Amino acid sequence: MNFNPYKSQGFKSMIRISSFNKFIQNITPKEESSLKVKSIRAGIWTILGRGGSELLRLVSNLILTRLLYPEAFGLMATAMVIVTMIQLFSDTGMKICLIQNPKGSSSEFLNTAWIISIIRGILLFLVAVGLSFPLASFYNQPELKSLLILMSFGILLNGFENPALALIIRKLRADKQMVYELGTQIIGVFTTLLLAYIFLSVWALALGYLLLNLYRLIASYIVEPYRPKIVWNTEAGSELFHFGKYIFLNTLITWTAMNADLLIIGKALNMEFLGYYFIGLNIGILVEMFFIQILSRSYLPVVSSISNDFYRVNRIFRRTSALILTFAVPILIIGALFSKDIIGLLYDPRYAMSAIAMQWICLRGIFRVIGIIQGNTFIAIGKPYLETVSMGVGLILVGILLPYGVINWGLPGVAIAVFIVGLLISVVQSLLLTIYVKFPLKLIIRPWLQTFSISFVIISLFYLLRPYLETEKLYNLPFIMTLGLIGLLLSLGIYLYLEGTNPFKDEIGASQKEAYTL
Repeated sequence: MNFNPYKSQGFKSMIRISSFNKFIQNITPKEESSLKVKSIRAGIWTILGRGGSELLRLVSNLILTRLLYPEAFGLMATAMVIVTMIQLFSDTGMKICLIQNPKGSSSEFLNTAWIISIIRGILLFLVAVGLSFPLASFYNQPELKSLLILMSFGILLNGFENPALALIIRKLRADKQMVYELGTQIIGVFTTLLLAYIFLSVWALALGYLLLNLYRLIASYIVEPYRPKIVWNTEAGSELFHFGKYIFLNTLITWTAMNADLLIIGKALNMEFLGYYFIGLNIGILVEMFFIQILSRSYLPVVSSISNDFYRVNRIFRRTSALILTFAVPILIIGALFSKDIIGLLYDPRYAMSAIAMQWICLRGIFRVIGIIQGNTFIAIGKPYLETVSMGVGLILVGILLPYGVINWGLPGVAIAVFIVGLLISVVQSLLLTIYVKFPLKLIIRPWLQTFSISFVIISLFYLLRPYLETEKLYNLPFIMTLGLIGLLLSLGIYLYLEGTNPFKDEIGASQKEAYTL
């Protein structure tokens, strides 16, 4: 009797177990792995973690909008913008410096960074409390004063976080980062929903924010075993401040350029309109924020580690931008085309105006994805001042376009102005990469051609299929799913045309320059 092992159930079970173990090994970091493999693993973990995080945030948002009123979200948005702005006003760039600097993992750097972070947290806490009175008066919202004072304690807690969290990103340990962020977010969301059910007011959001910061502080010492000490190193402090001065200016300008819309709407219109805009913004910015996290945890540390290898940086830039745009652009185009249907599906009729913000934020996101890749490149190669210049141009445009838009067209005017600013910032970044970093012009043009090609194809299909598939039933879901699937397949086709059928295989036999830039 002949025995055929492939017909044995036991053997098949062993095959399945072996395949599962192999998959786990493939996505689990190994010290001997190549940089490419490590970056791919980091990207996979970040996608899993960030995807879960955004889904959790969306579900939480849907529940909260049914428990609270639009003005509550407008008031909370204003408080969050102010607290974040105060924090970024003195951003010392500690985390980025610890990732980018070759000596960033030493105890001297970590201890010094922790001391700076604590002092900064205490000072900013006092500043936030002091500003709560005049800002509440400026917005004519007495409740804002107490909200800011309560949320200021979150700034204080942030200062005591474990500085070694930066090493998780530096080592491309996105799995640990996912556990840290997703775990604390799950607990934080549950806490906020419980508080919203109990209080039915904006105070639930503020208390939830404070407790989330407490959870993150505790978790930072659980996921990373390093225990900082109050030991100052002058040399490390000097390097941290030198690098941080660029990050400080860049972060402040970037944040102001990207968030001035929230500050202006709350004052020029009212908190109800800001609530509508904030809901639309939260949906429209999902894809943008998703890829910001992926790039900061895989692309940034990888390029930082080989920043002196110009041609290798070129190749990674090309591959990363091509792959990310393949998925980001179709999703964002679909979001913009069907914003009214998506808002109608997710929220009750009170939030119908949120579709305006979602549409234009999605359109901005198409170009912001290119800008995010370019901005991370500036920082990774040690030229953060170029990112500061591009965002400075954006800030000037914000000062001109946002007031003009809100005065003449209200909420739609702000949304359109935000789109124009995002587009032009990305254009300026591309010019700086070509002129000052000497990236080949062909390499810089590729992402733009890919973006416009995908957008043109999907928008053309939209108007071609619209007479046959558009319906008022089911919130247009059949049309959305059909166009989304076809658009994604066509986007993949464009990607394969640009990158070839084996895009991750390194070229062999060509000159180094040709292999890295074509």
